[in-house]
Amino acid sequence: MADKDATGSLEKPKNQTEEQVWKLFELAHKLEHQLDRKEDAGRAYSKALDLDPTNPFANYAFASFMIRNDLSSLENCSESAEKVLRCLETAKKTDETNTSELYNLIAILSCRVNGDFEKAGLSFEKSIELDSKNVDALYNYANFLDQALGDSSRAAEFYQKVIELNPNHVTAMNNYAAFLVEKSKAQAEPESSNALKKAKMIFEKANELSPGLPAFNLACVSSLQNDGEQAKHWLSESFRLGLIDIGEQGAQLLMEDPDLENVKQEPWFLSFCENLRSNTSLSPEEGAMESS
Repeated sequence: MADKDATGSLEKPKNQTEEQVWKLFELAHKLEHQLDRKEDAGRAYSKALDLDPTNPFANYAFASFMIRNDLSSLENCSESAEKVLRCLETAKKTDETNTSELYNLIAILSCRVNGDFEKAGLSFEKSIELDSKNVDALYNYANFLDQALGDSSRAAEFYQKVIELNPNHVTAMNNYAAFLVEKSKAQAEPESSNALKKAKMIFEKANELSPGLPAFNLACVSSLQNDGEQAKHWLSESFRLGLIDIGEQGAQLLMEDPDLENVKQEPWFLSFCENLRSNTSLSPEEGAMESS
């Protein structure tokens, strides 16, 4: 999600109250972004809103801060969530805050907190209509389509747009590559192999940008490509990074993963699962070396 606020759009204060609100904005922004004192920043944003409850900038800044930094509390407190939604509705009343990012925030709140998927979808679409290059809105909409609506094909289109605008957007890359992997399973050759190759290339680039994050996905792709050595390597990386739990549950999840079907009878894989069950901290590569 974007780390944006409305302070840059404020005009020169017209009265003493607006001047106080402006000073509180500046203080809150410094506390949040420069000093990493988020609790104090939240109090400053809240005080600005208390000073002028009808000020669209105060409403926008407070709501934006809450969604960026305290979404979990909004999910558990309907009263706070309703207050934030009222703030966003107030912010619509002036062109300076009636922006793409405003509708992105409304969509997030509608989906995550209120479970209003219809309003969330319409708000994401409005956000993108106002700014077709808002990467955060595009990514959030793609994630909404994928996770909330289960429309992976449409989601993939928006993940691609995100990557076009920001080639280093690792999570969009991971999600789009995962879509290609699933798509490959329903394709005939050579389309299936080509989709897997493309997915692997994207995962590898994501790994360059964020080492280890797509390690388990790379293990799955390697298995689907019948490349046992690479699957062993990436499962080892996943284990070293703590992405695979030691214990019976970790072993069971690996045994039940259909993407690893092609390596499940490999001695190193069976040994790794047994080591997990016995709480032995050996990666597949380490286990293979020890048994050789």
